[in-house]
Amino acid sequence: MKKVIWILAIVLVLCVFGGRAWYLHQRTAEENQDNKPVVKIGVILPLTSMAAKVGQEMLESIKIAEQDINNDPQYNFKVKMLIEDGKMQSKASVDAFQKLIAQKVDTMIVFAEISVKSVSRFVQDNKIPTLAIDGRPYSGYLFTVPVSNKTLGYTYGKYVAEKMNLKRIGVIHLDDLMGKETTEAFIKGAKEKGCEITAIEKYKGDTIDTKAQVLKLLDKDPDAIFTYGYGDRAFPATINYIRTLGYNKPILSLFVLSEAIPFLRDKHNLYFSDLSFQNQYDTYDFLGEYYKKFPDAYPNFTVVSHYIAAHMIAKVANQVGTKDHDLFMKELKSLSSFDTPYGPMQIIGGETYLPMFAKKVLPDGTIEIVEEIK
Repeated sequence: MKKVIWILAIVLVLCVFGGRAWYLHQRTAEENQDNKPVVKIGVILPLTSMAAKVGQEMLESIKIAEQDINNDPQYNFKVKMLIEDGKMQSKASVDAFQKLIAQKVDTMIVFAEISVKSVSRFVQDNKIPTLAIDGRPYSGYLFTVPVSNKTLGYTYGKYVAEKMNLKRIGVIHLDDLMGKETTEAFIKGAKEKGCEITAIEKYKGDTIDTKAQVLKLLDKDPDAIFTYGYGDRAFPATINYIRTLGYNKPILSLFVLSEAIPFLRDKHNLYFSDLSFQNQYDTYDFLGEYYKKFPDAYPNFTVVSHYIAAHMIAKVANQVGTKDHDLFMKELKSLSSFDTPYGPMQIIGGETYLPMFAKKVLPDGTIEIVEEIK
């Protein structure tokens, strides 16, 4: 009798665990019905931080890319995005990186200079091919995706001095590494074309009142004011102070001005440098999908860069796979061009270049392209 009971118990255990195994197999099969292998892409975003709003837009950009790639018959694999919150903080970024490593990701996408720098040693130690958005290549396994802010700043500085004939410019910017490097590049470009910088003011990321700095700029009566910030509350507030304090001459910025457009309606003389969507180069309807989730937002370059980075990973993975990380990085670095929603991206010596445009904000909040910046 005892022997029969033991046999029944063993059968029951086999049924339970066998059933569980069958269920997991069926669920996996349903998720990947065409039985393609899965490429895991780890993504570190600022989902909770002063940049949380744009972080959510980046998340949507990643989801759109995942959908596009997995629906594209040219790929012999599926991609799975594994998302962690880096909070634009060093410790949180390292913690996020370690969680993704534990999930055995094949490649990564990391946003923000502070996050990229924080994980760079671990990227090198683990030899994880990583695409950095707004971060420098501290490791041989890091590849910077977007046009650098230094390039944007330098090119726009030359443009406003030469083409807009602005000879005296005041400057105010967010006081962090990116803000400093971008602004210094803008100043260098403007000075090369004969422009005088009348004053330079800075503010910290947690600042909400820049009135004192604006007053110092206005005291020099410049021909225009250049302001740079991203994701911080002081950026649109600074523009508001400039106008409410009676200054009506041009205000200049880079692509991040697009984040503040709803706040800046009814203002005037607002100019910025940005990239522009060119549908003939966009294989997928990125904008259409983006506006389903954010109908009142305009995706800035850091948002679209995540979409571009995911597609770059897919292209390289389709050519050489992801198991040999050195081969993957070699193939990634050998790319000389890549089609994006902004047009053809040229890659020269690891630096990426895209067509840049001078734009202005109209009183109703819409954007007008002035001309391409050559």
